[in-house]
Amino acid sequence: MRRRTVTLMTVLMVLAPAWVRAQSINAAGRVTDQAGLPLPLVRVVEKGTLNETLTNGQGRYELRGLRGPAVLVFTRAGYREEERPAAAMVNVSLSEAIALGSLEGVGTRRVDRAPTNTPLPVDIIDLPSVTQASGQLDLNQLLQ
Repeated sequence: MRRRTVTLMTVLMVLAPAWVRAQSINAAGRVTDQAGLPLPLVRVVEKGTLNETLTNGQGRYELRGLRGPAVLVFTRAGYREEERPAAAMVNVSLSEAIALGSLEGVGTRRVDRAPTNTPLPVDIIDLPSVTQASGQLDLNQLLQ
């Protein structure tokens, strides 16, 4: 009797991981806009978990290890959030959210900042002239 119990427990321990793995599914698909163009960098999340991914340049995604009756949430800035029940293939078309009439950027750097063709705050500093005038070689002190 004891031997049968040990054998049964061993069989259950070996089969349990396969049974648990069989409970999860994988979801894949494509995310497009209303015109049918692929949307890259859409966040796809299994609702209520940390399981997530981003769509690639062709709007395709794959999310592995979904548990039970999962719900997928699709989000991207400028588009309405969509929720869909998880399945092996889930294709989604996102609609645009409220369109912006204009966008205003506010800068916090000096007015005499050197002009560049970049949206990042970049200062071009002539180090020889600054170090001769102030004697400072520490870049942090020069930028203050």
